[in-house]
Amino acid sequence: DYRLIRRLGSGGMGVVFEALQLSLNRKVAVKLLSPLLLQDAAQRIQFEHEAHVIARLHHPNIVRIFSAACRPGCCYYAMELIEGKSLDGCEFSNPYEIARIGLQAARAIAYAHRCGILHRDIKPENILLNDRGHVQITDFGLATLADASGYGAAGGGTIGYMPLEQMRQENLDVRCDEWALASLTYEMLAGENPFLAP
Repeated sequence: DYRLIRRLGSGGMGVVFEALQLSLNRKVAVKLLSPLLLQDAAQRIQFEHEAHVIARLHHPNIVRIFSAACRPGCCYYAMELIEGKSLDGCEFSNPYEIARIGLQAARAIAYAHRCGILHRDIKPENILLNDRGHVQITDFGLATLADASGYGAAGGGTIGYMPLEQMRQENLDVRCDEWALASLTYEMLAGENPFLAP
């Protein structure tokens, strides 16, 4: 049902394409699990987990998912196509604009936390600005779900945006995403990451 049009980007697990959903004649974004990872059962499970996490979230500042499937030779999910760019491709000089973006991101992250989900990889590449300047958070590939004992420990993350507890793979809570958002906001204001500056 999807005709790939052009490659939009890639990450650790897969490649994202702009695509046309033929049955509804609309443009979407399709994320495909990398062919190198298709034979790895753990990677397929992680990819499906990401789709299930996004499907639980319904917020105006979080990218929506439409469909997903995993079959021999192909794992994918289709999501909302955001016309715009990620924060790592933007420069900011107006502190009020930075505050507006930070507030939208904070509300979306707080909503995810209320749903029992930690993003765990908040960084400029994973926050998109659409063509109207509205925030859209994406890439829940490292997200974890809360259970009776909390969120537990898990690896992954991006240096410069994750707290020491996450680097040590200690038990995490909502503060890991808050730390990442604070680091990102500082970077928008100062023009450099507080932990990666020369």
